[in-house]
Amino acid sequence: MHIPFPLIIKTVSNALQEALKHHWLTGASATDKDLVKELRSRQVKARLKIAVQRIQLAKRIELLKQQESPSNGDLDMPQSPVDAANEAFAGKGSSLLSRKLKGDIFRAVVLAKAKEIKAQKEAAGN
Repeated sequence: MHIPFPLIIKTVSNALQEALKHHWLTGASATDKDLVKELRSRQVKARLKIAVQRIQLAKRIELLKQQESPSNGDLDMPQSPVDAANEAFAGKGSSLLSRKLKGDIFRAVVLAKAKEIKAQKEAAGN
C-alpha cells in the first residue's frame, strides 16, 4: 500500500499544529519560580550532606581506631580521622563521593563487621 506524499505532509502538518497548542509550548504551565535559587538551594543541601558524611566518617574512623587492639594494628590507618575524612572528600574523582572516601567507608564497614563476627565467636565460645 502506498500513501500519497501530500497526505503525509498534511498529516505531519496537523500533528505539528496540535503540538504547538500543547500547554508546555504555549506557556500556560510557566511559573514565576526562580529556578536559579532552587538550584543553589540544592547545591547548599548537597554540600551540607557532604559535610555531615565527612564528620560521620571521621567519627567512625576514630571509633575503629579506639577499638583496635595493638596486635591487630592497621599500619595504614590515618593518624587523624578528621584529616582522613577531609582527604577522602578532596578526591579528584568526578563523582560527589571520591573513590578514596568510598574505599575508606567500605574498609570501615568491613573492619566493623569482622570485629562483630569475632566478638560473636568469642561470646559463643564462652
